[in-house]
Amino acid sequence: MQAQGKFKIENFFRQYRPETYEKGHTLLLADESPKYAYYLIKGRVKQYDISQRGDEIIVNIFKPGTYFMVLTALTGQPNSYYFSAETDVTLCRAPKDAILQLVTNNPDVMQHMLIQAHMGFESVLRRMTHLMKRDARGRIAFEILLDAEGFGETPHVRRYTLSINETELASRAGLSRETVSREVSRLKKRGLLAQTPKITIVNLRQFKEELEKLL
Repeated sequence: MQAQGKFKIENFFRQYRPETYEKGHTLLLADESPKYAYYLIKGRVKQYDISQRGDEIIVNIFKPGTYFMVLTALTGQPNSYYFSAETDVTLCRAPKDAILQLVTNNPDVMQHMLIQAHMGFESVLRRMTHLMKRDARGRIAFEILLDAEGFGETPHVRRYTLSINETELASRAGLSRETVSREVSRLKKRGLLAQTPKITIVNLRQFKEELEKLL
């Protein structure tokens, strides 16, 4: 039933014209009432808040094949976060009235949406828990693992090239660029990361095992 619900959602969004936005484009502002639900075809979208100092606080990262603002659009609740393109993105937007009709007529779609919402909520809680209880090195390591497993490229077995640079890693971990650069250098000296233009995990399993000692 869940697979059928997912199939219906994908077909539903395909009836809307794909839209392309450049990296950095703001899709939705905080406190802006959403008129659409979004389905991401290509690229990454970040959900974040802004601290009193003006720093971005990353809440979630969406990858291709995922949708967002669906439940918010259905409930009519105000949106509390910013959504912007972390990379160049291609997505489809569906009016909230059309989403409501889809859900009303297809219980399997609602089931799939609720399951995905629960999984997303659990992922956010896991991330927030790690960020609160880890030191800088642990927070950086955790964000590296998240990106490697969720977005990383695998040119070789167990070798993962991250999709983000040190500046983006700093934003996700809530740390300064200098702190991230210093800790990444230490991980490279330990042989856990490769000396390449992009951040690369040499061996994911070894990286996890070694980080258990660091964390």
